[in-house]
Amino acid sequence: MKSHDLVNILLVDDRPDNLTVVQAVLDSPNYNLILANSGFEAVELSKKTDFAAVLLDVQMPGKDGFQTAKEIREQPLCRNVPIIFVTAIYGDEIYANMGYDAGAVDYIFKPFNPHVLRSKVSVFAELYLKSKKLILHQELLREVERKERAREMAEVHLRGIKRENSLQQKYIDLVNSIDHCIIWAADAETMTFTFMSPKSEELTGFKISESVGVAGFCLSRLHADDKELFFTAAANTRQGQEVSFEHRCITKTGKVIWLKTTMRLARTENGGSEEIHGMSVDITDLRASEELLRFLADAGTQLAQSLSYDVTIKEIVELAVPDYATSAAIYNLEENGEFKKIAATGDFQDDKNFPNQLDSIKNGKSQLYHLTSGSIALIPMATRTNLHGFITFISKNRRYKKSDMIFFEDFTRRSSLALENATLYKQAQEAIHAKDEFLSIASHELRTPLTPLKIQFQTMTKLINEGKFNTVTPERLGKMLVRSDRQLDRLNDLIEDLLNVSRINLKRMNLNLKKVNVVPMIRDVAEQFKDQLLEAGCTLTLDLEPQIVGNWDIFKIEQVIINLLTNAIKYGRGKPIHIHGDSKGDTGYFYVKDGGIGIDEKDQERIFGLFERAVSPQHCGGLGLGLYIVKNIIQEHKGRIYIESKLEKGSKFVFELPKNLETAKQEREFHEARP
Repeated sequence: MKSHDLVNILLVDDRPDNLTVVQAVLDSPNYNLILANSGFEAVELSKKTDFAAVLLDVQMPGKDGFQTAKEIREQPLCRNVPIIFVTAIYGDEIYANMGYDAGAVDYIFKPFNPHVLRSKVSVFAELYLKSKKLILHQELLREVERKERAREMAEVHLRGIKRENSLQQKYIDLVNSIDHCIIWAADAETMTFTFMSPKSEELTGFKISESVGVAGFCLSRLHADDKELFFTAAANTRQGQEVSFEHRCITKTGKVIWLKTTMRLARTENGGSEEIHGMSVDITDLRASEELLRFLADAGTQLAQSLSYDVTIKEIVELAVPDYATSAAIYNLEENGEFKKIAATGDFQDDKNFPNQLDSIKNGKSQLYHLTSGSIALIPMATRTNLHGFITFISKNRRYKKSDMIFFEDFTRRSSLALENATLYKQAQEAIHAKDEFLSIASHELRTPLTPLKIQFQTMTKLINEGKFNTVTPERLGKMLVRSDRQLDRLNDLIEDLLNVSRINLKRMNLNLKKVNVVPMIRDVAEQFKDQLLEAGCTLTLDLEPQIVGNWDIFKIEQVIINLLTNAIKYGRGKPIHIHGDSKGDTGYFYVKDGGIGIDEKDQERIFGLFERAVSPQHCGGLGLGLYIVKNIIQEHKGRIYIESKLEKGSKFVFELPKNLETAKQEREFHEARP
C-alpha cells in the first residue's frame, strides 16, 4: 500500500508503555499509527489531520479524555471521527455515559482482547476507506458532467460559427463526427424532423429515411412517462427559451435509452418558418452508473441498519432481485472445505444454476458463466484475508458484462462487511452472555468450599472464646482439619482452572517437553484418587502398556488425566471407570471410559467449549473449564481428542498424542501448504 493510502489512527495516552502495547496490537502495513502523549497534543494533531479512528485514554493529567474527545470532535477534519475510550479505571456506567456524551462510539476496558480491538479498529478503517472512495466517485461524476456540459456548449458554439459562415459541408462533417450524440432539426409546430445526423441510425436503429419528414415519428419514439415533459420543453422553446432536459427514447429493437436533449428556437436559412434545433446526447451508461452508485449507497445504508446476522443475510439476497438478477443465493464455506447454501431468493435451484467446479472461488476469483439467454455470476465473499463463501447472481434474460461484475463485486464487498459486523455483534452478545453466566457460576462455585470452611473456623473460634477448646478430641479435630483441607484443595483447583484458561487466552501455555514414560504418572494419579473413587462408589481399572514414551510435557498430560478422571467420577457415580493406554506407531493412544449418564450426540462438540457442561450446573457443579483446558493442552501437543458416547450408556474420551511434537508440526505444515 502506498504511503498516501495509509489509514491514520490516533493513539492518545500519557503513559508511553500503554501506547507501546496498543501500537503493537494495531501494528499493520495498512495503518499509520500517530501517537500523542497528552490531550493537548491530540487536539493539535486533530486540527491538521483527519483520522479513521481515535483510541483515547480517559485519565490523563491536564486535560482528561472526556474534554479531549469534545475538543477533537469540534475540529472540522475530525467532526465525525469514531472515538474509542480505552481505560482500566473508569468502569462505572456513569463514566461510560460521559464517554458517549463526549462523542465516543465505544468504551473498552483494560485488559482488553487484542483480537476484538483489532476487529473494531478494522471496521472503522474500512468504513473510512469506503467513504473516501464514495467521495472520489462523486467527484469523478461531477467531472464527467462538467466535461459533458463543456462539450455541449462547445458544439453549440461551433454549430453557430458554421451557420454564420454558411460552411454547410464543414458543419455536416462536424455533426457526423460527434459520437454518442444526435444533432437534429424539426419543424417548431409539428415537431417533424427536417434533419437528423447519421449517428441517429447507430443509436436508435432507424434509418434517416425512416425518421426525417415522417409526421409523428418524434413523439412515437418517446417513452410514455416522458411525453408530457417533452411537450412542456417544446412549448418553452417556442417562447424563445433554451431548454435542456433528460428523457427516454425507445429504439427500433424496443430498447430504452436515456438522452440529454438541448433545444433552442431558430429560423430556417431562407428566413422562412421557425425550427427547433436540438442536440441529444446518449447518457444511458452514465445514468446506469448513477443508478448503481445510488443503489450501492442505499444498500450499504440499509445493511448497516441491522446487526442481526439472519436479517442481514436475507436482505443481501433480496436487495439485488429483481432489478439486477432474477434470483440470488449465499453460500458459506464450511470447515470441511465444502460450500453450504444459507440463503436464497427468487426461483433459485442448486443443481441447475451453476457448475460444480468452484476451485476458482476458493482462490478468491469471481466467475461469470453465460446461459442460453442469461448469465450466472459467482462472487467470493471475503473480509481482509479470509474467504467466507460466495454470492451467486443469476439472470435468465440478461447477459452480464464486465461492468456488471464490477458492480456485483462492490455490492459483495459491502455485504461482506455488513455480515462481518453482524457476526462481531453476535459474538459480542454471546461473550456478554457467557461472561454473565460465568460470573454467576463462579460466584456459586467459589462460595461452595468457602461456606463449610468458614463454619469450621467459626466453630473452633467459638470453642476457644468459651474456653471449651480442650473438650475437642484429637479425633474430632483431625476430622475438622481433613474437611477444611479438602475444601481448600477444591478452592485451589477452581483457581488453578481459572489461571489455566487465562494462560490459554493469552497464548502463554508454554510446554516443557521431555522424553517421558507416562505410565507411572497415570498409576500415581489413580492412587491419588482412591478416596474420591471410593466415596463415589466407582471402581477403576487400568489397562496400560508397560511403557508409553513420547516427547511430552508430563505435568500437562497429568492434568489431562486428572481432568478426565474427575469428569468420569462426577458423571459416572456408582459405575466402573476404565483408563487405557498404548502405542500405535508414532502415536500414543489413550482413553478414559465411564458408565455414567452419557452425552447426547448434538452436545458432544459443544462440551469442549469455554464454560460448557454436559448437564445443567444445578445437577453437577464446576466452572465448565476442565474439558476446555484438556482440549487446548492436547492441541498444543499437536494431538486430537474426541468422544464416543450415548445417553445413559456412558462416555469414552479418546485422545491421541504424536510422540515427536516437532515432526508432527512439520507434517501438519506440509499438508496445509499443499494445494
